Amino acid sequence: MAKVVNKLLHNGENLNADLSIFLTDLLCQGVSKKSCDELFEKYPTMGNCQSLEVVRVNPEIFNSVQKYVKTDDVMHQKAQKPLLKGITAVAKGLTDLMIASEAEDKAFSEKLMTNTMQVLSDSLSLSSDASHKIDLQREALFKSDMKSE
Repeated sequence: MAKVVNKLLHNGENLNADLSIFLTDLLCQGVSKKSCDELFEKYPTMGNCQSLEVVRVNPEIFNSVQKYVKTDDVMHQKAQKPLLKGITAVAKGLTDLMIASEAEDKAFSEKLMTNTMQVLSDSLSLSSDASHKIDLQREALFKSDMKSE
């Protein structure tokens, strides 16, 4: 059974070695508060996509639930905010590539942009799905503790 639990998964090709080290550090340690704040400012919510903001809980509902529910929700919000900013950054990059794809000189850059747009599009889809699941978890968290009225 231990062999099954500890079995390494084959996940595809390797990242660039330096990128892999950098990414591993980020995933294990996170980003400093200062750097995180700078990134939040760098990627404001898109004007025509307010869904890229953390959904606020109705204050009446928030005040009616037990303390542990509030605490859990705040923790989910803290996880969701950088995720949504990451989605915003990907959306910005995809928008920029879409604009660039309409520009002059197509040959080599067209193939590169097509590949990059697909990767960014996939990232956007996956990140958005994760954010959606967090929203559903938060909703379920409140529903389980609410009074029928």
